[in-house]
Amino acid sequence: MAKNDTHPVAVTPGAMQWWRWWVTAAVLALLGLLAWSLLWEFDHAVANVVMGICMFLATLVAWITVWRSSPSNQRKWVAGIPVLLGIAAAGLLEFQGFNGEIVPQFQWRFAGSRSKPPAIPTQVPATSPQAEANPSAPPTTPASLSGIGFPQYLGVHRDGKVSSPRFSKPIGNEDLLLRWQVAVGAGWSGMAVAGNRLYTIEQHGSDESVRCYATETGQLIWKHDYPAKHENLLGGVGPRSTPAVIDGQVVAAGACGDLHCLDAQTGVVRWKLNLNELAATTQKSFESTVSWGRSASPLCHEGLVYLPLGGDLAKGCQSLIAIDLESGKERWRAGDGQIAYASPALLSLDGTLQVLWLEQEFVCSCDPKTGQLLWKHPWPSSSSGDACASQPMQIDSRRLLLTKGYGQGCRVIEVGKTDSKWQANEIWSRTPLLRTKFTSALVDGDVAYGLNDGILECVDLDAGKRLWRQGRYGHGQVLLVERKLVIVTESGELVVIAADPSKPELLARLPVLQGTTWNPLAVVGSQIYLRNAKEMARVDLQTDGDSL
Repeated sequence: MAKNDTHPVAVTPGAMQWWRWWVTAAVLALLGLLAWSLLWEFDHAVANVVMGICMFLATLVAWITVWRSSPSNQRKWVAGIPVLLGIAAAGLLEFQGFNGEIVPQFQWRFAGSRSKPPAIPTQVPATSPQAEANPSAPPTTPASLSGIGFPQYLGVHRDGKVSSPRFSKPIGNEDLLLRWQVAVGAGWSGMAVAGNRLYTIEQHGSDESVRCYATETGQLIWKHDYPAKHENLLGGVGPRSTPAVIDGQVVAAGACGDLHCLDAQTGVVRWKLNLNELAATTQKSFESTVSWGRSASPLCHEGLVYLPLGGDLAKGCQSLIAIDLESGKERWRAGDGQIAYASPALLSLDGTLQVLWLEQEFVCSCDPKTGQLLWKHPWPSSSSGDACASQPMQIDSRRLLLTKGYGQGCRVIEVGKTDSKWQANEIWSRTPLLRTKFTSALVDGDVAYGLNDGILECVDLDAGKRLWRQGRYGHGQVLLVERKLVIVTESGELVVIAADPSKPELLARLPVLQGTTWNPLAVVGSQIYLRNAKEMARVDLQTDGDSL
């Protein structure tokens, strides 16, 4: 009798286990979505990174599943799909960096430029160690520029509040007029405005450049270039400090420690120094602990310039330095910790004028004349991780509001002097509120407004509770002008909101800039100045058919 042999059907490992790979991919995708939803209220950037990693792994597993289950003669084509997609993406898309929530930004390489209003042709003085005045420059500005316009970071009082009667009138979309728009260099510097001139800092190739523009036309009047370049994959390229204008001088601090005092009329250098050299460190060593570069804007008061110093923690460093405005000579140092990214502020607390600044672990205060430490209060951060860039804001004669992103939230402390000793005590702290990342909260009486992880929020400062949170504007910048919140969104749109504790009312909006916009804006009268790493613009608020 013939033997009846049976032959099992050959089954490839991929065919046998394909379902396991698909299940793994689905589980990874679900874990990513779950992590994103759980972490979103903690920190948007962390949520996006975790979800991105999970989705990448899920996609990789799905691709491996397809590859393993494909016939052997087709696998090389399946393997080539990611390569072809990568080549196509590189040819069609241009990487623009990351936004404030660590989401990569791209634009089409062949996209046509958006139509813009005509700009006056820029006239650039010849580059030289000391810039020369442009013969075709606008009329001369006043000799003393103190307190005129928008002379420093966050305005006259460095509190983000601007007085302008034109903003007290009704505002609608038809009232926003784009006056001019010009190309600028990279960087996140804000703008100081004095008289009919605007001052900012830009990156051009391997040089930082302090530049002066005409406010009427956007025309370049003078520039001063010097070799310096800070670059970070997540933070981008270029300077991130706003110049200060005082008594006919411009004080500008670069991302690599270069500090210049320039003549506001001509750009001629009066004095210059390098903070890294004063701190006995190098930029490379400094950025090992202060990864995003120096971003603090100079504070000028009664003949002194205040700036964070920092240095090498292993060798000991001091966190604040005072420099003579006239000569550029060091006057004193204070503090003993590594610096953060906020700028010094001049406040009167409990009847005493004092300079406040942030270290990596503390908010500190000292006597403006001597640098003698008055008090310090814990406010932890890491300048190579969960950086602190938000300004301490004064609520009243004794209370301060501290805010910070990266899941930390806000805190109200009370500062006072008892028996000749200064004390700073916490009143309340709330993790979910006012998680400002690249911007600062704005105090208006007993409430504060701010971008909490990119969403506009209003908080009751007495009760420590949220009144509302509504309107997604990204990690842009905000000013409080009369009873209006003037916002430049992270995508470059100008938005005006009624500052109302009961509800946020959208009054007007206008697309202005293209690309990521983290730069602080400036407001003078009815003029709104915006810039980012590519372009700068002036928008006029028209009322009654007129514009200043």
